[in-house]
Amino acid sequence: MERKKRQTRKTKGRPCVITSDVLEKLIGAFQMGLSIREAAAFVGISKTAICDYLAKNPEFKDNVKTLQIKPSTLAKVTIYGALAAGDIEVSRWFLERQSKRESEKERARLMRVQRQEIERASNPESLPDAIVDLTGHWARVDAYFSSRKPESEKQEGETKAGD
Repeated sequence: MERKKRQTRKTKGRPCVITSDVLEKLIGAFQMGLSIREAAAFVGISKTAICDYLAKNPEFKDNVKTLQIKPSTLAKVTIYGALAAGDIEVSRWFLERQSKRESEKERARLMRVQRQEIERASNPESLPDAIVDLTGHWARVDAYFSSRKPESEKQEGETKAGD
């Protein structure tokens, strides 16, 4: 008889922990902008359970991404509404934020340019010919001066060039 019970059982393994109640809580968590890990902690289930559910339900996965951006969208709409209404504090905050972003972008651009210049300088083939020629010139100058003896080391019998 026990065998018959096993055969009549439709699904194998553990039942899904994501019930309709859990799904409603997850939707609420995602509407708050929570990540999958945060939503799992909020609802009280494992991250793996959510990931498995999303893998089995790709249309719900797309909805989750849309739900997660809802708070930032609402914030942008609220800020725009305050700007349109002429709120001076929000306007000041917005301009400071924008100028900070622009300066960060400019800083990143300058760092990229510096990195490229350093890479070019470390690769002699990419340097202009005049700079490469100067490098050879200074090597010859160094060789010339390193081969000359200082006046104090000259032999007693040697005369100075001007004498």
